[in-house]
Amino acid sequence: MSKYFRPDNQLEVRKLNYVLQYSEFISQLRPGEVLVGKYFNLIFYAYPKLDSEAEFACFEKMYSKGNYVSREFFAVPEDSKNFL
Repeated sequence: MSKYFRPDNQLEVRKLNYVLQYSEFISQLRPGEVLVGKYFNLIFYAYPKLDSEAEFACFEKMYSKGNYVSREFFAVPEDSKNFL
């Protein structure tokens, strides 16, 4: 089960350049940051912490099947108090 990020403090996130591979997203992270996705399905946003390639692949598969209509990726401090 994923941890989710509650984005009530947008000042602590950094938007990442879009790339196709999980490893390319990870290479954009600074020490102490983790990858968080922002997936939208026309009703709500999901902000999963994507801490493994398998987790990333799971959400990307849902996106490719049309379960989500848009996505963005962010670097978030690992010790953020906004993780649920």
